[in-house]
Amino acid sequence: TIMSTVHDGMKILDSLKIKGKITVVGASFGSGLALLFAETYPARVKQIIVNSIFLMRPDDISWVASKSRLFYPDLMDEMRHLAKSDNIVPFFYKMAFSDKYQDIQIANKYYGSFEHELGSLTPTFKPQSLTDDSLRSLRIYLHYEKNLFFLKPNQIMDNIDKIKSIPTLIVHNRLDFVCPVYMAYDLHRALPKSRLFIVPDKGHASPLLFKILDAEIKKL
Repeated sequence: TIMSTVHDGMKILDSLKIKGKITVVGASFGSGLALLFAETYPARVKQIIVNSIFLMRPDDISWVASKSRLFYPDLMDEMRHLAKSDNIVPFFYKMAFSDKYQDIQIANKYYGSFEHELGSLTPTFKPQSLTDDSLRSLRIYLHYEKNLFFLKPNQIMDNIDKIKSIPTLIVHNRLDFVCPVYMAYDLHRALPKSRLFIVPDKGHASPLLFKILDAEIKKL
């Protein structure tokens, strides 16, 4: 589970005999992981640096598989037609974990590529090359998504008081269609010692985002 990963992080620090405070860094799924680590071990964290924020609340999790239909109804309807249901995650989970290669290809072509099409002005489902790494990533993501990332609803934000005194840098693209910018804004509002940079760019990550992130890190 995700909390096992958090505790593994502390085990790594202990095995390396790192005793002082550390900077936790994360992007996208890793941003949520960084926040969970900081909330679990606040006394060990000097500062937090996160971008492309994913807070892992039920509404955040459902964005890709449901609410993105606000902007991509055509692609979403293709997937709903295949799944014969508005709830597409169980269908693509079953396809991804099938022992039939054709089923796995369907999951990879549609759900595996959908996140990469979000933000595109000319989106389309294209056949994707299926590698061990891409299949592993798809299966892991679907397993976490199906199980709401093994967290209590709103777990990160419910425990945000534990890290209110920790300086935090937040960087997020304005037009991020994978993790919409409201997540970064919600995090910033909850953390008095945070600085938020909304980058005037699109995509889940971009050269401009990393340029601004690097420039702000150098000021720390």
